Amino acid sequence: MRISPFKKISTPYVSNVVITLLEKTKHSEKRNYIDQQLNGLTLFTEMQSGLLYTYGMLLQVSLPQLTRAWAPRVFIGWWWLYSILITVVYRASMTATLANPVARVTIDTLAELAKSPITVGGWGVDKRELFISSLDKDLNRIGGKFHLYDNEETAIAEIANGTFGYYENIHVLQEARAKRQLLEAMRNKKAVETNENMIADRDLHVMQECVIHMPISIGMDRNSPLKPHVDHLVRRIVESGLVEKWQNDVMEWSKIVEIRYDSNTQKALVDLHKLYGALVALGVGYVLGFFILAVENIYWKYVVMQNPAYDKYQMDFFYATMNQTK
Repeated sequence: MRISPFKKISTPYVSNVVITLLEKTKHSEKRNYIDQQLNGLTLFTEMQSGLLYTYGMLLQVSLPQLTRAWAPRVFIGWWWLYSILITVVYRASMTATLANPVARVTIDTLAELAKSPITVGGWGVDKRELFISSLDKDLNRIGGKFHLYDNEETAIAEIANGTFGYYENIHVLQEARAKRQLLEAMRNKKAVETNENMIADRDLHVMQECVIHMPISIGMDRNSPLKPHVDHLVRRIVESGLVEKWQNDVMEWSKIVEIRYDSNTQKALVDLHKLYGALVALGVGYVLGFFILAVENIYWKYVVMQNPAYDKYQMDFFYATMNQTK
């Protein structure tokens, strides 16, 4: 039997074409099967989901599993942006609160002292009579709540509690403040060494407005022959600056302690009200997070696990079935 040239050429050609078509069909079916198996198994299958989840992990904001409907996807996207905004605002507000301490509230004028509920006191009945007999209304109001104190340490302790104001010479007040600051520093050091808790007192503040501007004077007898010589010596002393130098030498140690203490207290000032507000907001967020986690666990246990198609050893088949039903 003779085989025609056409059959000799066409027979292998036709078989190769059939084999190629069969291989392509088999490969496409296998690819579709793999896509169906991967559908719902990984969260990074689609481009949009991969981008959102990647940026979510970079920004430490978790995202739920995205759905196929575009309406929930847009809602989840806006929720994701809102979460990022809340995180940034929270961190920025906390940083600003710690970086910018609250300003100290002080009383520097007699009008402010008269309006405040702080009581005033001092040593000597004549000082109280000075306030009561004054024609100024603010001084009269201060004189109405003026108390006499014989012990300076007791008065300073009440000043540290924030309930009392002590009337005395400005240099005496500066010296008392420096002593109190040294005492507080020693108490803090001792508390740290013994690991004890100590309640810090308020800072002692000297008002800027003086009640009486009393110059330094020297008492002499009337028509004394030494008066011209004393006036000449006092004038020379004032002109040469010795009075100011003596005062600076006497108060130098108290000023050094005061400046050192003020620099340390300014660094430690924090607005506790804002800090408590941030802690409350953080606590509310944790409570809501735990509540949502409990709801998700209940939904998983009583809804997802009760599904007949659920099998913990074939989760890919379960997710594929759920996606097909959607």
